[in-house]
Amino acid sequence: MILTGGTSINLLYKETGWEKLKDRREDPDLHIFYKMSNNITPSYLNNILPERFRNIHEYTTGNANDFQPIAARTASYSNYFLSSTVKSWNSQTTDLQNSPSFLAFKINFKSNREVRLVFYHCGSRSGQIYHARIRMNCSRLNKHLYDRNLIQSPKCVCGTLKQ
Repeated sequence: MILTGGTSINLLYKETGWEKLKDRREDPDLHIFYKMSNNITPSYLNNILPERFRNIHEYTTGNANDFQPIAARTASYSNYFLSSTVKSWNSQTTDLQNSPSFLAFKINFKSNREVRLVFYHCGSRSGQIYHARIRMNCSRLNKHLYDRNLIQSPKCVCGTLKQ
């Protein structure tokens, strides 16, 4: 049974193991930012980094290692490389930010990603299809059909709510 547009995009991404385009764009930006914050890039790139909070005030705070966010008046400027990457860098864990080398940073960064589960892809093709439909709430179960507004009631033929 084919239901076009009936599956959530997030469930499809989880099922296929694909990364969102936003995440695929963010990864190389964070790699460059790591190099910039650790003076691995040329000085003209290191010089455009904003100040860290620990350099602005003398108080010990939880975000002392974070960079000061860049104020943006327009939405297009807030999506600019430096302002958007500073936001995503500050949201990363301190362990990731303080990785001792670029290789360690890349390994830690990849380990934080969701892993495609192998058992999603074992067994017969028809079995895989049925399991995928159940995982994506797109099966012929009355609950799934009711959630898609295809039937009037989620009740079973015998009258109980759960199938």
